[in-house]
Amino acid sequence: MTKTKTNRVRASVRKTPKTLRELNTGKMNAVMSKFIPARYDLHAEFALTGDQDLNDPVDFLPRNLSRLEVGAGYCMMTGRRDFHFAGTEQQMKDIMRQFCSSPFKVIRFCVYPDGDHFHDYNDGVLEAQAARAQRRAKAKRAKR
Repeated sequence: MTKTKTNRVRASVRKTPKTLRELNTGKMNAVMSKFIPARYDLHAEFALTGDQDLNDPVDFLPRNLSRLEVGAGYCMMTGRRDFHFAGTEQQMKDIMRQFCSSPFKVIRFCVYPDGDHFHDYNDGVLEAQAARAQRRAKAKRAKR
C-alpha cells in the first residue's frame, strides 16, 4: 500500500501473469504487419480437341479473370497449349474453378509464388527505409 498526497491509502494492483497463449499472441501480432500481399503464378495446360480454337480457354473466362493472363504458348515437353496467369490466391482459385467447369480438358495446373513481386516489394520497402533514414539524419543535423 502507498500513501498519496491527500493521505489516502491506495492499494497496489497486482498484475496477473500473462498466459502462454497471450504471450504468443502478442508476439504474433508484432509480426503480422510484415506479411505482404502475396501474388501467384498459375500455369494451366490443356489438351484441345480439333474443334476448339487455341484461345478458347481464355475466351471462356469472365472478363475480370481473363485480364489476369500474362502469357500463352505451348508446353516445351508435351507440345500442348498452356496459359500463364498472375494474381492473388483467390483469383487463381477462381480461374481454376472456371476451367474445371469448362468444356476443355485440363492436363495440369501449376501454381507457385511470384518471386518478382516479392523482390519488387522488398526493393520498395528498402527504398522507403533509406529515404526515412535520410530525413531523420537531415532533421537531426537541423536541430544542431
